[in-house]
Amino acid sequence: MSKYFLKWKQRIHNENDVSKEDVFQFIVIGDASVGKTTWINHFFSGYTSRSFAPTVGIDFRCKRMNYRIIQTLPNGQSKVYYRQASVQIWDTAGMERFRSLTLSYFRQARGFLLMVDLTNENTFVNAFDWLQKVDELAPVTGYDIIILANKCDLRRFKDVNDITLEEFAIKNSLVYLETSAVTGKNVTEAIRLLLRMAAYRRHCSLTDECQELKEKDIKLDFNKLTQNNSVCNCCTN
Repeated sequence: MSKYFLKWKQRIHNENDVSKEDVFQFIVIGDASVGKTTWINHFFSGYTSRSFAPTVGIDFRCKRMNYRIIQTLPNGQSKVYYRQASVQIWDTAGMERFRSLTLSYFRQARGFLLMVDLTNENTFVNAFDWLQKVDELAPVTGYDIIILANKCDLRRFKDVNDITLEEFAIKNSLVYLETSAVTGKNVTEAIRLLLRMAAYRRHCSLTDECQELKEKDIKLDFNKLTQNNSVCNCCTN
């Protein structure tokens, strides 16, 4: 048997052992100057840049990671699914003149991070409008939303209280996290949580065994994050 044929057979065998990469598109939305770009930069780089330039149009960055789903079957045994994910974090312009462009990307999203500025009550008031747009334009196959209450490091200037945020989240059946693009509080945790929710939803859409699967069964192997993050500009004007 040809050695080239043997190599080909081995390659096919290896490809079948590795799950295809799942693509999760998460969009960070909210008013201008709530801190979306700085927050995303902190997630990818681990630090906060002092320079600031408003996002023009829309762009995204990618991070590849592995995760696994551990499902407990009725017989007590566990079934493990190993998956690879390409997580795309889309950064959107909050300015009104780019709003139509931002909204055009909603239908491809698996999840949304709706950011409000704790020091600016108007951004919280406008969150209702953002939720309405998501409801109108997001994919009918389902999506998940997390409210990000950003700039919690500026607590002394806080303009939105915790009770208001909690009531808003409960009324809309949403999760909310206080976060800071400066200190990094709950930045990575928010992405992990949204990926867990999206992976659970995706798995349930592909299997009839969802009755036994809960979100806590999604195990994320974040120690295997690749260091080679890709950065792409989708639109700059």
